[in-house]
Amino acid sequence: MNLLGAHLGLSFSGGLLDFAFFNLLTTRTHWWILIPVGLSFFAINYFLFRFAIVKFNLKTPGRMTDKDKNIKKSNENYDGDQITNIIKGLGGKENIRNVNACYSRLRVDVADTAVVDKDIFTDQLEASGVSILGKNVQVIYGNAAVGIKEGVLTKLRGDDYEPIVETEKNAKAVQSEPAKLLDITAPAAGEIISVDEVPDQVFSTRAMGDGFAIELQDNVIYAPVSGEIVGVFPTKHAISIVDNFGNEVLIHIGLDTVNLEGEGFRLLVEEGDVVNQNDLIAEINAEQIRNKGYSLITPIIFTNLDKEMYEVELLVQGRIKAGQKNLIKF
Repeated sequence: MNLLGAHLGLSFSGGLLDFAFFNLLTTRTHWWILIPVGLSFFAINYFLFRFAIVKFNLKTPGRMTDKDKNIKKSNENYDGDQITNIIKGLGGKENIRNVNACYSRLRVDVADTAVVDKDIFTDQLEASGVSILGKNVQVIYGNAAVGIKEGVLTKLRGDDYEPIVETEKNAKAVQSEPAKLLDITAPAAGEIISVDEVPDQVFSTRAMGDGFAIELQDNVIYAPVSGEIVGVFPTKHAISIVDNFGNEVLIHIGLDTVNLEGEGFRLLVEEGDVVNQNDLIAEINAEQIRNKGYSLITPIIFTNLDKEMYEVELLVQGRIKAGQKNLIKF
């Protein structure tokens, strides 16, 4: 535009009013040049992209038909039970080096990520999402992750195992009033941050759900909602609460702290306990955990919130106190 002599000025939105105030109401620029240039670039973009999409059959959003999906699935040799198919999706027994699980993630070290069938987990194997970090594959299965890990290890050993079925314990809670999550209180003191800033791809991409995070600056954790404790991970770093309205709230204390195997954590609740908002539920040794090299950024995730209907935004920034209200909006 500068080469053509049209030195246009726009503010934030670049809308019609901006265009009028900054350009039409002045005589300093050749504003009209924007019209033929805009039409030209429209034509170039449209025909270039249309040619590429049609020529290479690119499956842009909305162009993947049921037929395409069925063809893709029919080419895969997936049959039998879920555990067998998960092992196949990970590249087979020979490709698996180590199997572990976090509160809601199956974590598998593999020899070669290129042979991992990433799409099959979300298309056919009921996973909420998949993340590949280096040689580590993380598959999100919610509360069923631990049971799936045990099934995979048992299958790899060649032992018999019970097929995984959904039980009352690992079934998704049914929300009746998601808006009640707006009454949540801070479970700990620290620096509040958006999940976008959490240095863990599974959290930052909201694969497990939306929410927020707190970089802990204290040694105590409180219940952010009133409800029932429905999950406590064996390594004590994660607690799941279902409130009185069916909302699932996961408190994941620190990042990768599953590797500490409970060291530095003391839980004051167990599965089945009923807690009131702001009840003390856990104590940690923050200094010990940091000295071990682990981050105390603690995501608070709403694991059954409809991500297509709701997006969490922070109402506050910076340091917050435990028990503080009015933290978020939808």
